[in-house]
Amino acid sequence: MKTNIDVFASAITYFLLGLGLFFAPDKLLQAAAQEPTAYLLWSTQLLGAALLGLSWMNYLNKSAPIGGIYGRPLLLQNLMFAFPSFIFSFKSWQSHSEQTVFLFAAVIFGLIAAAFTLRFFGKGPASTAN
Repeated sequence: MKTNIDVFASAITYFLLGLGLFFAPDKLLQAAAQEPTAYLLWSTQLLGAALLGLSWMNYLNKSAPIGGIYGRPLLLQNLMFAFPSFIFSFKSWQSHSEQTVFLFAAVIFGLIAAAFTLRFFGKGPASTAN
């Protein structure tokens, strides 16, 4: 079976982000110029755990046919995560333009959202049926 590159790339991206958020939230919060409070550390680790779960689901579906009735839930959940993440990262970068981590996150999430939007509306690469 062929591997869907966009699903596999998003799985790797979510995995790396999830690892960082889950195991080193204090360092990443300091890089984003945030004071690591107990609530912020907890919510950051919770987001990291969610990203690890999203990564695992994408990895398991990397060779499944994408699109059609069975592949739509995978596309929709990726799109519903990546597009708001792009918007929030871009708005955060506009507010704090000295923090390039927000711009980097906006670019990554924008590319993932664009890939899944094209797949969802049928303009992306052909689905792997074999």
